[in-house]
Amino acid sequence: MVRGKRASPVVEMFKQAHETMLTRPPVTTNADQMLDIARGMTAFHEFLVAPWRRRAAEVTVSDPVYAALAGLAASDDVNSISDVFVQRVGDLLPGDRLPAAAGLVALVADIWPNNVHIGRLAAEIIAASEGREAQRVVTLLQLARSPVLGNLVDPVGLLSEAQHLPDDPYARLERVETMTGLFPVLVGLRSPAIALRLLHDCVREDWSTAMALLEHAARPLVETLGVNIADRLLDAIQRALACMSPDDTPPAEIDGVRVSQDR
Repeated sequence: MVRGKRASPVVEMFKQAHETMLTRPPVTTNADQMLDIARGMTAFHEFLVAPWRRRAAEVTVSDPVYAALAGLAASDDVNSISDVFVQRVGDLLPGDRLPAAAGLVALVADIWPNNVHIGRLAAEIIAASEGREAQRVVTLLQLARSPVLGNLVDPVGLLSEAQHLPDDPYARLERVETMTGLFPVLVGLRSPAIALRLLHDCVREDWSTAMALLEHAARPLVETLGVNIADRLLDAIQRALACMSPDDTPPAEIDGVRVSQDR
């Protein structure tokens, strides 16, 4: 019931799924990865909304990343981070789940920004990322875009690292992920010149990445450059396209993105 009214069918469905995840016995063989992840997320949400019930602490999760998340429920205090979580995050550092470890710490930092474990875990993650090239930049990206931990990473330096990754398919994916994830951070710097230079270069060299940058940074672009930023960017792109057109007219659409504008 919600304020004297019966909850909607959607709310009831999610409530039932939540209860099922908490009470269903874990599968010990051939575990379904998606089910495992769902159990970890359910334990995390249960701990946040109703830690006194202690049910989340009983959930068993096989995946090491989501087991770390569920490990938060081992704490007796919703305002503290459990030693189980700290240990499980530490166990992720030597392997290929280092970016996930950084993401977990960034998530927890947003919830408990003053916890004593946060800074130490972030420092250990940064140290563990040394020499890992593509994995390093994606790892540091998780910290760079955290409101709490962003000051631990130089976003301009990280962008340079990403741009100088080896030219192989794996590194190329990580480079684009880092550029698009960093773009909102760069826009929010005291001077957005580096962000705008990155956008300029991507418009010239990789249209799809340029559009991804804009999609990731709509809010900081407006907050930093004003509500007319969309018109200003569109005008600049139209002028550039017109310069390259045989008839001095920009195309109406590029790769599914409409660049014409009715006046």
